[in-house]
Amino acid sequence: MEDWVRDTSLPGNYLLETSETAYTNDEIALIWLKHFDKSTIKKQKGEWRMLIMDGHNSHSTFEFLNYCANVKILVYFLPSHTSQILQPLDVAVFQPYKHWHGRAVGDLYRLGISNINKVDFLNEINKIRTNALKKGTIKKGWKESGIWPHNPSIVLSKIPQKTPTPEPQDPLDPSIYRDKTTPNSKCDVDRFNDAYQLRFMSPNTVVSKLSKALDTAYSQLYIQQQQIDGMAAANRRKVEMSQSKRQILHPVGEPRLSEVQQMRNAVMKRKEKEDAAAERREVRKQKLLLKKAAAKKNSLQTVPEATENSEAEIVNSDPDTR
Repeated sequence: MEDWVRDTSLPGNYLLETSETAYTNDEIALIWLKHFDKSTIKKQKGEWRMLIMDGHNSHSTFEFLNYCANVKILVYFLPSHTSQILQPLDVAVFQPYKHWHGRAVGDLYRLGISNINKVDFLNEINKIRTNALKKGTIKKGWKESGIWPHNPSIVLSKIPQKTPTPEPQDPLDPSIYRDKTTPNSKCDVDRFNDAYQLRFMSPNTVVSKLSKALDTAYSQLYIQQQQIDGMAAANRRKVEMSQSKRQILHPVGEPRLSEVQQMRNAVMKRKEKEDAAAERREVRKQKLLLKKAAAKKNSLQTVPEATENSEAEIVNSDPDTR
């Protein structure tokens, strides 16, 4: 994880966490709760703080609720299937968040970066959060969900009302076939066929509309095929990554939550150790070269002495010189 943030623009006080399943779990939820407690305790005005959450299983464990009770945090769970109208994040925050994320991805594509990895994502996430999480946007989420200021009518107006079932129409009524829009379903095609059979619509009109319907269907099929091919490629990449050798980043039993600055410090220490080891190797190399040079020099000085001794022996052994 340290290598992910080494060259990114993440602030040093950001917290990162990973899980084997890539989803949140009970352990991560409890770590986040402690971070929430630490971040909001200074802003507490009354005796209790309220924490509004969805009903995920990790939010209702004994450890989670017991910690909330000990630090006087009142947990309020939203009703099931209502987050789209009651959760401030869903109501007002996620939409601009997705917008700025899409813009960041587009900027990377225009720079030629089509395979966005963890480092690219972490390098952009701070800019995305800064642009999306404006004070006005956050307050808008609370207001439009009717939580604060308290306004239940906003939510009640968004709940769909049950509409009465329309009475069946007479198939021989010509008014049924006055709608000449391009058909986009089998029922529409059958309606055009019935209109032609009953002579409520001219053959040219029927053929023209059916031709447009086929063009639309082929276009939709082409787009869907492109999406399927893209998802298949993404799944193949995920399988390849899951099958690749993974490095264990943290010993079992130790906390895995780390601040970005701590990870950067770990990378710097590791680099210092590598540089020191490289310097020691270079020193050993220089000493070895000096040793070899000295040995070669000694061998060159020994050779002339041996040559002079050999010539003296030859002269002494020559009969004419005696």
